[in-house]
Amino acid sequence: MKKLIFAMSAFAMLLTSCDPSTDDISSGFNNNVTAENVIAKATPVVVNGKNSNRIIVENNSPITCQWSAKQLLGNPVTSKKSYDTIYVSQTGTNVISMTCHNLNGEFTKEFTVTVDEISYIPDNIQKRLGEISNFDTSFEASKVSIVQEVDEETGKKGNVFAVKNANGVLTDWVVKDVATGEVMASSNLNIDQLLVISDTGEYEIILNYTKADGTTGSHSFGNYTIECYTNKPVIIEYLSGETGVTEWQWFQGNAAVWGNGPWASGDGPAWWTNNLDSMDGNGGGKPGGTARNGINATFTLDFNTGIATNSDGTSCAFKVLPLKHGHDSADGWDKGCIHFDVSGSAYVVPMAVNVNGGDEPFQDMYIVKAEDGRLNLTSEEQSGNWCAWFFLFERKK
Repeated sequence: MKKLIFAMSAFAMLLTSCDPSTDDISSGFNNNVTAENVIAKATPVVVNGKNSNRIIVENNSPITCQWSAKQLLGNPVTSKKSYDTIYVSQTGTNVISMTCHNLNGEFTKEFTVTVDEISYIPDNIQKRLGEISNFDTSFEASKVSIVQEVDEETGKKGNVFAVKNANGVLTDWVVKDVATGEVMASSNLNIDQLLVISDTGEYEIILNYTKADGTTGSHSFGNYTIECYTNKPVIIEYLSGETGVTEWQWFQGNAAVWGNGPWASGDGPAWWTNNLDSMDGNGGGKPGGTARNGINATFTLDFNTGIATNSDGTSCAFKVLPLKHGHDSADGWDKGCIHFDVSGSAYVVPMAVNVNGGDEPFQDMYIVKAEDGRLNLTSEEQSGNWCAWFFLFERKK
């Protein structure tokens, strides 16, 4: 009888060890721990007598938890360990959240910590600071330098600015066209080169900054005049030619010159395609008719005046934006954007209207081919539907 009882007890013990609820109890999940009686704390690591931004989190209650700390940049830092060292990226008051689970549901308890200084700079902040080794709450305009590039032969002021903010703060540079208020260049690095795509005009350089305590400020470093290109983007060299004026006609080869296809893929129409000999028929029903859109239609880019003109006389201002891309694909699908200041029925690039959108003209046309005298442009029909319209041209001799 004793042997039988022993065997049954062992079998019962085996069943108990496989019971999921027993595993929950061993991990503390089944215990009735609440926000009021949970035993936990968050304590800053003290460095040289000051509270640093490294935080020791400690959970001494039999319950699972996740720690979370919001950051000045990026996603919150989290940890599921009962004991760990995490960090915050901001001085002053920070809140560390502890989210726990038990059979009664979920609860969150918050711990407030005070950080005196940033002793550990997170990678995403250090990337922006560059060689600056501190992140703090001081800003002095005298620690900022801006050097404008100058053409060595002519002495004219160029379109590149070497900028450096030696203050231990996050930086956002902005270059604005004084005449229009348009942002012409920007950067979020403390040390960088700002390229303005222009060879003339007056521009204001502004530095917006964020301190380690989260407060922000702004400082204008005045206006700068650009007199020439000291760094002329390759795409502008190509589009402007030797004289600054180039004329473009429909591609004369044996290929579709207009139609649609997948957005962010290829450099020509792939779905609904139209060859050159069909363009009079296609263009006749569009604004400007065959004169603006047909087989013999052309358009001219005049970089000396910033005006684009169709062969029917319609004109508008334009600007080449090499740093603006239609899609951030890894292979660099497009080479930049030509922005045409068009509206209504006044457009200059032949057939450059959204045929499925009330023939509204495309303002932003992205360059997907620019070589060997060719120029292929594309525009997105509607954001998110992955349909693009393609326009294939060549330089008119």
